[in-house]
Amino acid sequence: MYSQWIILTPSESLEAKHAATCLDDFVKLRGPLSVRGCIHHTDNGSQYNCGKYKDKLAGYGILISRSTQCKENGSSEQSHHVSKNMYLEPLGLKTFAQLKKACKDFMYKNNYKRAIKQLGWKTPFQFEEVNKRYTRRATTEKEDARFLAPEEKWGDLERHKRIKIYK
Repeated sequence: MYSQWIILTPSESLEAKHAATCLDDFVKLRGPLSVRGCIHHTDNGSQYNCGKYKDKLAGYGILISRSTQCKENGSSEQSHHVSKNMYLEPLGLKTFAQLKKACKDFMYKNNYKRAIKQLGWKTPFQFEEVNKRYTRRATTEKEDARFLAPEEKWGDLERHKRIKIYK
């Protein structure tokens, strides 16, 4: 389910630990069982190619899709364009503290105030709330396992790790 919820954590470097913080925030939003099978679309940034980051994704059961050109990942690039070029850049930010505050403001406006046509004119928050009952069906590992045959539990994830779909 794509709700256009934005998690924007500014960092002073491209270290994978910052991307991992955003990933953990996403898992908290949806719940660890609800993120299994999600596809994480990224640009070709080095932080997403880090072994520890890819292992963290695999641990959550999330697959990674990395583009080699911006045209391959249009929705992610559009989101980045809106946050960076249309919102943050015109603010003329001078300090990291200003950037952190502006990112919090942007997340609030996007996630709680901006109604989106593709979501039935709901905000991402409203859309997430309405759809919680569908995305959090299984609340425990045991309940989740009832619906999967043993070979289905992690079979696809292991196959993707062997195939190495990320470059």
